[in-house]
Amino acid sequence: MHIAICDDNVADRKLLERILSRESGKHLYDSGAFQISSFGNSSSLQKTASVYDLFFIDMCQGAESSITIIENLRNSGITAPVFLCSSKIDYESLALEFSNLFYLKKPLLPLILSESITKVIHTQVAKKPTLELRDEKKTYYIPADEVVWIEKKEANLMIYTADKKTTSLIGDMDDIYGAIEVLPDLIITTTKRAVNVAHITKLTLFSMALSTGQKLTIFPGESLFIRRYIHFQKKQQLLQERTSENNCN
Repeated sequence: MHIAICDDNVADRKLLERILSRESGKHLYDSGAFQISSFGNSSSLQKTASVYDLFFIDMCQGAESSITIIENLRNSGITAPVFLCSSKIDYESLALEFSNLFYLKKPLLPLILSESITKVIHTQVAKKPTLELRDEKKTYYIPADEVVWIEKKEANLMIYTADKKTTSLIGDMDDIYGAIEVLPDLIITTTKRAVNVAHITKLTLFSMALSTGQKLTIFPGESLFIRRYIHFQKKQQLLQERTSENNCN
């Protein structure tokens, strides 16, 4: 999980970094380890805002405003949850109408922060993940588990979905690395193809049958890579189940 902190108070920013780093280990099996980036101004944050899954924001000095930052995020199509941290300004009393907005009061207490993060993560995990892909003209939002495979054809990326529709956008395979993190089943298998392994119905050394009834010709190395990934997934799932059982006991 990628987390961004945007706070113009250096001490508060460093404290939150430490608390989140300690909290990270608790969420290895629901959101993944926390990758934390800190910013003292919004201009740096907004250059890479689309890669983050969660934001902590408190900007109350100078011309920058926490509310303006959130407006810019939402206007850019970023719907990730935001924790608005109250120090000098009581944001909760303003009855803001932004979606996916949560409030925390400073000084931040580790126990309250832990409970709040856990609640948000569980809410996000329960939601159907969406694949967000952009080209020069438009942003596309596609239900992630509906993506069967993605293929590079000349200057375009072709996204094939379970309803047998195709979405075409200008771009390269490199453009989708961040986007496909929302769906572990979607993996890049070659320089020109990404496949949702959950939609594979049959896999041989030279071909791959998909849930849509289509059949793709593949390379032996690609087939081996997919088999190893599926095997790895099963081992991770088994490990997670055993860990859950131990925690219950």
